[in-house]
Amino acid sequence: ISEKLGLPPLSTYASLILWNFKPIIEDPALTDDLMDLQNLTTINTFTGGMDESWFYLVSVFFEKIGAQSITSGLRAIQAVRNNSANVVISELEELAQAIDNLGSVLMRMEEVCDPHIFYYRIRPFLAGWKNMGDVGLPNGVKYGSEGCYKIFAGGSNAQSSLIQTLDILLGIEHFPMGHKGSEGKKISTQSGSNSFINDMRNYMPKEHREFLEHLTQVSNIRDFVLSNSSNEKLTLAYDACLAMLKSFRDKHIQIVTRYIILQANKKSSTTKSKVLRNGLSKTQGKKEQKGTGGTSLIPFLKQCRDETGS
Repeated sequence: ISEKLGLPPLSTYASLILWNFKPIIEDPALTDDLMDLQNLTTINTFTGGMDESWFYLVSVFFEKIGAQSITSGLRAIQAVRNNSANVVISELEELAQAIDNLGSVLMRMEEVCDPHIFYYRIRPFLAGWKNMGDVGLPNGVKYGSEGCYKIFAGGSNAQSSLIQTLDILLGIEHFPMGHKGSEGKKISTQSGSNSFINDMRNYMPKEHREFLEHLTQVSNIRDFVLSNSSNEKLTLAYDACLAMLKSFRDKHIQIVTRYIILQANKKSSTTKSKVLRNGLSKTQGKKEQKGTGGTSLIPFLKQCRDETGS
């Protein structure tokens, strides 16, 4: 099945979010919006709890709301080709508003999903087996008695093609962890310096990967803004998009801090069984927390946020 789908054989953003929901009321005549968050339910969960369902469904709604930003971005690309600055400005203003809406959706996580339940009951199921030597998986997991060991990252929001689409549309460059672009280096739409972000594309549906690769080749908005720097409205509209995306990443850090960092820092007796059940890392207290995708969590998110700002 995995080979047929072109996805790794474990829980991914596609399997947990994109393909794991259905409307409660399926008749469009009986509801204003089939895809309203209150009208969605999950198909499968690990725990059977509302907290887990809500955690997935907020991301489903996030993807639905995010469709507007993709549409605006693609229209802006077309407007650049037509050399129509006024249309580019209008579409960038729409894009900024759409990104702002994404931040509001993200903060709805707190309505139903309890941080303690997420960290101790849900998150272990999302972990993969990459950089997990400290919990007894130095070689990953062996698939089948005759199979070989495989190392895969766990389910992560970095596997959402929507987020990478926004970066490519706006020409935001992400660099390897701990590295910054050289002084004066032009930020290129040929995003691909960050190996983790590139690796996450392997966990996306094939069509999404192909879309991102093509978008990288045709993205032209940042170059257009730079070549028309005397147009203050154009610059302002573009900067508004960056400001909203940076604000979104700030909100993401707030959520991660509440749902992971603060939970990990709570005093608790840590036995080997608890560590293995948590399935993520032996790190406790103020030690560095790993994301389910295998990255150093807060440093990675802060670097992405700072690269958006710079």
